[in-house]
Amino acid sequence: MLGVLESQPPWSNLPVLALCRQGPQALALREARLRNLTVLDRPTSTRMMVSAVMTALRGRRWQYQIRDQIDSLLQADRSLRLADQRKDEFLATLAHELRNPLAPIRTGLQLLASRPEDPAQWRSVTEMMERQMSQLLRLIDDLLEVSRIATGKLVLQRELLDMRCVVETALESSAPLIERGGHQLAVVLPDEAIWVHGDLTRLAQSLNNLLNNAAKYTPDGGCIWVTLARTGDDAVLTVRDSGIGLPPDMIARVFDMFTQVNRSLARAQGGLGIGLALVRSLVALHGGKVHAASPGAGLGSTFTLQLPVTAPMPAAAEPATFATPEPVQPKRILVVDDNEDAAESLAMLLAIGGHALRVEHSGPAALDTAAVFLPQAIFCDVGMPGMGGYEVA
Repeated sequence: MLGVLESQPPWSNLPVLALCRQGPQALALREARLRNLTVLDRPTSTRMMVSAVMTALRGRRWQYQIRDQIDSLLQADRSLRLADQRKDEFLATLAHELRNPLAPIRTGLQLLASRPEDPAQWRSVTEMMERQMSQLLRLIDDLLEVSRIATGKLVLQRELLDMRCVVETALESSAPLIERGGHQLAVVLPDEAIWVHGDLTRLAQSLNNLLNNAAKYTPDGGCIWVTLARTGDDAVLTVRDSGIGLPPDMIARVFDMFTQVNRSLARAQGGLGIGLALVRSLVALHGGKVHAASPGAGLGSTFTLQLPVTAPMPAAAEPATFATPEPVQPKRILVVDDNEDAAESLAMLLAIGGHALRVEHSGPAALDTAAVFLPQAIFCDVGMPGMGGYEVA
């Protein structure tokens, strides 16, 4: 027994009650190396015995509470260490992902400056720069979206949607990446509409992320299958690929922020590990759910998105007619941005349309100019130092 008592964990101090008559035995017990020993002289009263037992049990319960608190603190410490490690990995990946498109853009600018007389090169370089800028903007948009969701600032623009339109919109955005990988794409859509109450942009963004994920992690010349169907009261959208698949231990964590199955491959393909986390958050805001499945590494993956269906669109009495938009007449436009390059470049772009432009770089200066210039439209940055865009408005 002494061995068991001496090997207790730090939080434990097991109470021991001993009943013995006064004499050498009692003296030996009191001198034993026991930290939590209570010796009761025999004979003793029932009341004293019950009191001693209750005190021992109460002390033991407190020890268990301390143990649970220690376990919670250790778990919190492990979580904080993991979060700190993920933060460092995220910052390193973010720096890499930002540098990736910026490097060819800088090279392109040098090429344009060195050979301004070559129209073919200008066209090729500007197309490349546009692709890289699109990649950079998608990255930043995903980061901003995650921030809006985390702070509760994302507002869904809900409307009655045919899920087939969501699929078509997402496929249009993902087509370049799928084509670049030489993937075979198979799409199965129902003949009848499946209606949901949702935000077209956010739902298409969710599907777009799933499609891009499939395209990036499927070797060139692979297959991607997209299926839309109604199951009970749910619209069920499935994206399946013949790609690298998911190890069993990753399936439960694949939607966690900054999670990447294969970091070396993810670094080569690009990405911050936020795309699937964003999908889960956006789908949850629509009252839906998304889950992943895979037979194993190298055997492809399946992502299934479920959304509650809603009542069908009532039949229209007459087909909708759309007026031909009139040409935009030149306007007086004020551009306000503390980033001078951003303000000047936007003003140059707007000037192509024949608009009259004024540019300011602070809130107070914008108000002074607006009082005299009387702009018909204002492009104003929100996050300016001092007086921000909301105060200007």
